[in-house]
This record gives sequence, C-alpha cells and structure tokens, in this order.
Amino acid sequence: MSVLLRLLLLLFGVVVLACDPGFVYRPRGWERVESYEWSTRIDGVEIRTRTYSDLIGSTYFGPEFELTNGTEDTVVIEDARLIVEGRSYPVRFSGEGELRW
Repeated sequence: MSVLLRLLLLLFGVVVLACDPGFVYRPRGWERVESYEWSTRIDGVEIRTRTYSDLIGSTYFGPEFELTNGTEDTVVIEDARLIVEGRSYPVRFSGEGELRW
C-alpha cells in the first residue's frame, strides 16, 4: 500500500471518528419565513431567529433572536428556557455570568 493511500485512509479515519456529530436547531411550531429563518407572534410581538447548528459536544449554544414590538406596550424579557425532548434548560442572557477573556 502506498504512503499516499495510507495517509488518505488515516485522514479519513480521523475526520470520521474524531468529530462529534452535529445538531440543527429549528424552533418547533414556528413558521419558516425564509430558507433558514423562523418566525412566531405572541400578543402582537414578532420573534425571529435563524436555524442554528453546531457540534453535539459543544458547551455553548448561542442563537440570536430579533423581536419586533407591534404594540404600544413595553416588552421586557425576564426569563427564557430551552426545552429539548422534555428537558428544560435555563437560559443566560448575553452579559450575564462570568466574563470571558
């Protein structure tokens, strides 16, 4: 077996075995408004987000949300939760928690 073929097989093995499988986040029950963008409305407030993907072994999940307030009331987000397969995870808003350098 040639050295090049051995290197290619080794590289293929590393790529296949060393990488975590990926996941794709799409909000359930939301309307797809563009190929990778989702939207929902709650009491006159539109919330949009984009499809988010990462590796399963990641310790950080950071999708962004855009809110458009179609009412004259003030909107304040006090809490949020990520719910996956019956499990609920608290959300830390940007700027909360430990500083990262």
